[in-house]
Amino acid sequence: MEKNGKIFNSLWIIASFIIYFNGLGFVYIGSKTRNEKWFMEGCIYEIPWLLLIIETGLINSSIGTYIVGLGLLLVIVSIIRSIMVNPEYQKALNNGNYRKSRNRITSLLFFIFSAIPIINGIPMIVFGFTNSDRNKVIEGIIYEIPWALLFITVYNDFLGNIFAMFGLALNLVSIIRSIMVNYEMENLSLDVFYENTSQSSIKTPIQSEVEINEDIKENKAPNEESPYKDKLPEINNLSEEFKAKENKASQLIEKRFKSSELTHDKFKSVLTSAHENFYIQRDSALEIINLSSHKNEKLDSELSKRINALESILEKVNQLIEALVIDSIESRESEEDLKVLVDDMEDLINSVQDYN
Repeated sequence: MEKNGKIFNSLWIIASFIIYFNGLGFVYIGSKTRNEKWFMEGCIYEIPWLLLIIETGLINSSIGTYIVGLGLLLVIVSIIRSIMVNPEYQKALNNGNYRKSRNRITSLLFFIFSAIPIINGIPMIVFGFTNSDRNKVIEGIIYEIPWALLFITVYNDFLGNIFAMFGLALNLVSIIRSIMVNYEMENLSLDVFYENTSQSSIKTPIQSEVEINEDIKENKAPNEESPYKDKLPEINNLSEEFKAKENKASQLIEKRFKSSELTHDKFKSVLTSAHENFYIQRDSALEIINLSSHKNEKLDSELSKRINALESILEKVNQLIEALVIDSIESRESEEDLKVLVDDMEDLINSVQDYN
């Protein structure tokens, strides 16, 4: 990633310095990279401000001083943590492990209007109508109810304070939700995902095959003298099998989980990472074959590592397919087994990345 890109992608840290919004940066990077820990961390940083709103509206006691103190302490923590986490976030972006919003302008407007009290529910309502999502429409209406009640009870100070408190609390929630929904907009089925990641490091099977053909044109493909040319059929067979299994797994995930579920995003994220790392290892193996003019132990070892990595990733995708099929038959009884399998896949992918 170029220097300017790194600076731009580090701007989220600024949110950590802003009181009341210091957790939104973590909510943003957590939603964008499908990292639930970062997302939850951001929500925790926002809790004191929600408590302060409730305390001011309902209790109005001296306890607010302690809540403010806690909030300010977490601002300092969030600043330190954002600086610590940023390198890992940059690495995720470099590896292509993130979601893209379809339209930056629309997403920005969605966020801005969700941050404006009184009309903060309108963007969610519009999104719901536009995407025929009744739940989102209802959610937006809920954000607007306190403001409507505030206007109705404008001459009653007690009720007015209560509804204003609920309105402001839901205002903060609507901001967080606008960030989440922005990255739920992306259809994570693999076919559409491929079409929207032209600038990503992730390569589709078709793109990878085109690159191989281009290598052949440039005489980068293994020639007849390549000592490892006998490995090509094995690698090609693994590639074809992975392509078929990947598509099957994607279909089962779409069938089994709703796109709005965190579990759906988790499975899609792991499958996307498996795709990326499979083709990185495949391309690396082909490169060894392309450039080798003679055999030696080091080349033998490196090529074997790549092929073993391909087989391991393929095996995990096979296991994922089997678990999804069983889970669809047994309803949610085997959901815990699915989660364990996904964690195993993530561990495998992380270990495979060491070869890159």
